[in-house]
Amino acid sequence: MRTFALSIVLVCAAAGCRLPVVVGSINCRSDKDCSPPSTLCGVDQRCVPGCVTASCFAGASCSPTTGACTGEVFGTSCTSASGCDAPEVVCSAATSTCAASCVLTGTCPSGLFCDRSSGHCCDPDESGCSASHDPVVACVDDDDCASPTRFCQSNVCTAGCITAGCDAPKTCNAATGHCTPATCARDSDCDDTSMCTQAHVCVALGLRGYGDCAGGTEVDYTCAMANSAASFAACTDDAGPSSCPFCIDDSCFAPGLCATSAECSAGLACTNGLCVPQSPQCPTTVELEDVVKGRYAAGKVVCVRAKVTSVRSGYDGVIELRLGTSPYLYADVLEMHRNAGVKIPTVGDLVTVQGIVRWDYGHGDRELLPVDWIGD
Repeated sequence: MRTFALSIVLVCAAAGCRLPVVVGSINCRSDKDCSPPSTLCGVDQRCVPGCVTASCFAGASCSPTTGACTGEVFGTSCTSASGCDAPEVVCSAATSTCAASCVLTGTCPSGLFCDRSSGHCCDPDESGCSASHDPVVACVDDDDCASPTRFCQSNVCTAGCITAGCDAPKTCNAATGHCTPATCARDSDCDDTSMCTQAHVCVALGLRGYGDCAGGTEVDYTCAMANSAASFAACTDDAGPSSCPFCIDDSCFAPGLCATSAECSAGLACTNGLCVPQSPQCPTTVELEDVVKGRYAAGKVVCVRAKVTSVRSGYDGVIELRLGTSPYLYADVLEMHRNAGVKIPTVGDLVTVQGIVRWDYGHGDRELLPVDWIGD
């Protein structure tokens, strides 16, 4: 077993003596052994950054007092990993509560590797901890990784196709490290972190958005509130099919102005001067949990099948659906899509929802906005 030689100096004050905290290098039994809320005792019993300096996942909220993430499975009582959602969320021995593992946080103390099968950091000198396990590197887009050798997948740098190869008929794009088809008709033809552009080619997106939206036009949120061609035109003076897609808060947004359906992209038709979806574009559905965890990039069209657990009216005519319970995903239906015939389900309905993955900066989680098709 590898040993660490540390020179420990006691820091004493009127309140007593304590150990100075070196993040990730000192063993701990509880948060008191660290410096909460800045650092907490992590799932591997080492001091790690608290959420006041790091971040929470999957819709969990950060407590500024304790530095811990709470909400959904995070912070619930547990006695083993099976009581949480391993390997992403594991049971912390220090607190007996569910907490983010190295699979989500993307970090391990120096010299240790993240065992992605268990969610715990391990010493490569120990039996069962192979040095071939890559250290986890957290990311939000490909620029955070050694692209094109590695690309960003589920907030973790993953081996690109240059080394991992591709499943036919997709081929390796050596410039990006992504597996791509020669051409695409819809987003599902591309990999999880890429979208199909108006030019029918796959372009990589960031998990929290892609600033220039693959050549689209950045617009503000008033465009999403538009309910007619006139109000959409007032939002942006970039009219015509070349203005599709737009980008709102770094996530793609598809509607555009049109005179005929020939001016709209695949799967969209011209209705009252706006390009709006007329049919689902997903041959298959994806797991709601995978969307929540960040498998799919912001700006990618996905279809999710889930039970509606809440329906409420938001501001400016937005209908907010809550899909699932634990985990859950919010999906927003805009007035322009309601005008185009998207029917609002009721609580308890099992539906298939097509929408665009969007990173919500305000809440620190993912949602579907806009929702452009709902079916039974």
